Amino acid sequence: KVLMEKAESLLCGIGKESGKARQWIESLQAAYQVNWEAAFQKWLENATRLGHSYARPSRRGQFSDFVLPGHLREGRTMNIIMDTSGSMSSTLSNVLGAISYSCHQHQVDQVRILQCDTVTTCDNWYSLEDLSNFEAFGFGGSDMSDAMYRLASDLEVQYAVIITDGQIQYPQETMPYEVLWVLTDPYGARHFTPPYGTFLNIN
Repeated sequence: KVLMEKAESLLCGIGKESGKARQWIESLQAAYQVNWEAAFQKWLENATRLGHSYARPSRRGQFSDFVLPGHLREGRTMNIIMDTSGSMSSTLSNVLGAISYSCHQHQVDQVRILQCDTVTTCDNWYSLEDLSNFEAFGFGGSDMSDAMYRLASDLEVQYAVIITDGQIQYPQETMPYEVLWVLTDPYGARHFTPPYGTFLNIN
């Protein structure tokens, strides 16, 4: 068992250098139906709530004798850190499709995507339509620290989705925003144990 774990760790090592490659990725919205969709939408719904308002009555109160205020939502920007290390190149299409679909459902009109391998190779805002034909940069090593600290320096950032296979380096201290780790690889998920954040596994 020890030998197998050592062999797996050697085959799935974390790179140390930033990559110079770029790749166009087509968002596969038809492939979004994965078992983490409901959990992702629940997290996204909680993250984009702005309070309560009687202008949007709660469905929970429709059978009661009085009106309850519902959750107020507006168009919001979703902050996404995308692991663009070499090991992620084959999984990004499905993930982009799932996020695009879920953001449409919850009136998230823009996404800020920070691409990172060992440095932040790109930090841009995108409409959901832009995700259908997305250019990714990097494909080198695996360290999300640069992008995570960049978001931490932005006082308006309250939550972020980090898409990774789990074989990365990251800050050990808790970030000043809520983190959702979306893990794309079963092996990486088993060995990925940061002390903060919510976890969703894609099978």
